[in-house]
Amino acid sequence: MTKRFIELPGLREAYMATLTPVIPEYRPISIAHGVVTEGGKTLRMSGWPAIGPNGIIGKGDMRTQTLQAMDYVRQTIEAAGATWDDVVYLLFYFVDREKWWREALPARTEFIQKHSRTGRSPCVTAVGVAGLMHPDMLIEIEATAVFD
Repeated sequence: MTKRFIELPGLREAYMATLTPVIPEYRPISIAHGVVTEGGKTLRMSGWPAIGPNGIIGKGDMRTQTLQAMDYVRQTIEAAGATWDDVVYLLFYFVDREKWWREALPARTEFIQKHSRTGRSPCVTAVGVAGLMHPDMLIEIEATAVFD
């Protein structure tokens, strides 16, 4: 199975120029704008919130919820026989833009740097929503992985 990451020239700089004035600490990691795969299996999963046997994990804390939901994504990927570097797409739904920038985005970067051998982020979309399934859910994460 092969993967080719596509990054459009100048867009990293455009993100920096657009987002840094709003969120001064914004520092994007290398993000793919597209991934071409050939061969392999595809894993498509439902969205993961930060939920556990006792309810919502990290109530009010988007960083904690992001790390927990991303770990559920990682566990699902590994259960399928893949690794974090096989993830080609992440979709984040969040309920609070300020918390997204301040808490979730740095947590996402930290998680990817910790679990990726390449340090490369897959394609990412982040969507602000009015609410999720439970009022204490701040984030939900979907992923797609392609692997041998």
